[in-house]
Amino acid sequence: MTLLVTGAMGHVGYEIVRSLARERPIIAQYNRTFRAADAEALGAHVTWATCDLTDLGSVERLCRDNGVDSCIHLAAMANEMYCRPDPVAAFQTNVGAVVNLLDVARRQEWRRMIYGSTGSVFKDVDPSLPITEDQPPDADGLYGTTKACGEMMVRAFRAQFGVDAATVRISWIYGPPVVNYTFARGPIPPILIDAIRGVPRDDASGGDFSAGFTYIDDVVAGLIAAVDAPQLNRSTYHLAPPRNYTTFEIADAVRTAVPKAVIAIGPGAMPWNTFTPIRGPMDGRHFIADTGFRTRFDLEQGIGAYATWLLAEPGRLDGAGL
Repeated sequence: MTLLVTGAMGHVGYEIVRSLARERPIIAQYNRTFRAADAEALGAHVTWATCDLTDLGSVERLCRDNGVDSCIHLAAMANEMYCRPDPVAAFQTNVGAVVNLLDVARRQEWRRMIYGSTGSVFKDVDPSLPITEDQPPDADGLYGTTKACGEMMVRAFRAQFGVDAATVRISWIYGPPVVNYTFARGPIPPILIDAIRGVPRDDASGGDFSAGFTYIDDVVAGLIAAVDAPQLNRSTYHLAPPRNYTTFEIADAVRTAVPKAVIAIGPGAMPWNTFTPIRGPMDGRHFIADTGFRTRFDLEQGIGAYATWLLAEPGRLDGAGL
């Protein structure tokens, strides 16, 4: 089985390629960003290939020439902060590329395609209630809407052409090798990185923001479980921890991992809800049933592992920040 991983220079894509580099043939797709040292670190088992996924002919040639028969599709304009200024590019990247891959999967008879989506397809939901895998999206932002459109195309190709494809919605990813941060990444990286640097935080608000923060190792293992599952019975799944965590709880976990941390946070949700409203936890019971995988890292374990990685080489934090 030759697996195509799109967005292979991104956070999740690179970690998937690294995890599987010695287990199976991998085609690691990238477009604009390429880090030669990171590519070389994974050895000759990985074939790195640049490809514009919005061009159907390029996608078809890449997959045909390399014998691709499965895919984990992660390439995207990654959040509202990037999509809102350029809605046309957002649609071409987040929807057009999905359709191109699905059509190649249909014509080349792939074994499986996994489309990585997001909880941002939900907007007006009761934050006190779990979001089921059956709940219809209701996004109105550019990022969430384009990702929901990609989900619709996955369902359509599955229903109309029998393509073995499924969407996996992932909630708020954090962990190595991220050493810089924006608001779109949420509160964990900035609070933890400031703690390790010895920078006190005195945030006027933000403590009541809550989300299903998913550690990178769980994301990688879950997506691999999805692409390898003997059978996927549904078009849409959730990969997320069983509960949400507040920023107050994040601060507590950081204090445990970095005892010298000085963190003060006030109530309220700002600024972490600037681009994303608070949602209930994403219920992934069907994902667990069909893949056999459930998340393994609770918040304290994930932040502890992240801190250990950051502390191992303090030089990693040179230049980190907003």
